[in-house]
Amino acid sequence: MNTGELLKSLLDIANLKQKAFAQSMYASPSKISKIINGKLTVSAAEAKSFSEQAARIFADELYEDNCYFKFKEIFPVILDFSSWHDLNDFLFSAFQYSIEQDIEAAEHPDGKNYKNKYYSGNKQLLYMYCIILSDYLKRDLNEPLELYSSLQRFFGYYANLMNKVIILLPEMRWQVHLNQFYDQEHLDTLAQEYKSDILMSLFKTELFADLYRWQLNIDANKPFFLAKGKFIMLFDRQIDGTPQLALIRNPSELNHFNELVMDKLKEARLMTFNSDTIQEYLDRDAARTENLEIDKKIRVLLSTTPAGYGREQAQDQVADFYGNLSEDGTSIYMSADSIATFLFKAEVIVPDLLTVDLDLAARVDYLTRIRDYVDSVKHASVYIINTPLNSLSLLLGGEWSLISLVHPLSQKVKYHLFASDLIRPELENARRVTGINVSDYVDRQISQAQKYL
Repeated sequence: MNTGELLKSLLDIANLKQKAFAQSMYASPSKISKIINGKLTVSAAEAKSFSEQAARIFADELYEDNCYFKFKEIFPVILDFSSWHDLNDFLFSAFQYSIEQDIEAAEHPDGKNYKNKYYSGNKQLLYMYCIILSDYLKRDLNEPLELYSSLQRFFGYYANLMNKVIILLPEMRWQVHLNQFYDQEHLDTLAQEYKSDILMSLFKTELFADLYRWQLNIDANKPFFLAKGKFIMLFDRQIDGTPQLALIRNPSELNHFNELVMDKLKEARLMTFNSDTIQEYLDRDAARTENLEIDKKIRVLLSTTPAGYGREQAQDQVADFYGNLSEDGTSIYMSADSIATFLFKAEVIVPDLLTVDLDLAARVDYLTRIRDYVDSVKHASVYIINTPLNSLSLLLGGEWSLISLVHPLSQKVKYHLFASDLIRPELENARRVTGINVSDYVDRQISQAQKYL
């Protein structure tokens, strides 16, 4: 992100002419034009005053309730600004950052001598996290961004802080691969500070990134956020509790941290798989000795057969499938979206991946069989919950449970293993809040679909 690009984008968003902006800045139109065209760099001496003036002008022009959405094209990672002052400070930080970037690029075009940068305070950390990540996301939408993070997304101080961040998805989706590290032993302690909605946090993350969770021993109080080959953010807290952030981009230091993270990865246990890797997980050496109940359920999911056979045979297949899944007290949670998109858009319904090529009549018939199964089994533990994405979750009585979903970009099925004690209250609460009767919901969807037959 350079100052010219930032300035031009904000002028367009505010529908403000360069001449009018120059007058408000007490600068000549030619100077503003040169900055926008990259022919003039704002000097370090005038960086603060330029940033203050520009931020104030654009905050005046653009602030209103929910105005964050206006900045979608330049800040896809952003906050909901609580006041004019909040937006003003954010834009001031953005201009300061872009001017520093311009000066560094002019002085060190190879990037080898970039200095570390330090920020402190809740707001400043949030601002810079959004500005820096937006910058690197926007630099090349065609280049995959590989991220490694120990910033906790579900529990603790940093989860509470980052819960304020909003991701605005662009029309052209970026490729982001996010490896999330967590320490299971720290979760109880962190939950005393803050606990997010795990289901919503998971689904919202999957909307913008291909998320893979790794379990290992790690210090949750000093997290990091690494964009491989680009930067690393190191988080800590001062003695008085004030959070601080160190931004490192120097290649030699960055390579050192990259090696440390890759070494940590070797010690970690992968807890997320996709349709390409799930069989490898099931075939692991320890599978036979561990004999996990969750593995048996995943095998049931993978053994689904195409719908569309004779009515009686297909009815038996559906009954067997859901019966095998719900054995041993397992509860099944399907997202309302997965049923609607399967029926009306012929999109993947988890887990029945082989049903996607069915015509509308066959899809109606298939959902009818699911409804009939639920009606035929007294107290069937099959529920519909209101969550984003096409998903199916299995809540087991054993140590591990499963959240499976269809990743919106790759369209691959993802399998997230969660500790049952961790995810149980989330799923049960989602069921209570949603309050959807399975038979009634399926009947309503079928009734609408039959109008098109």
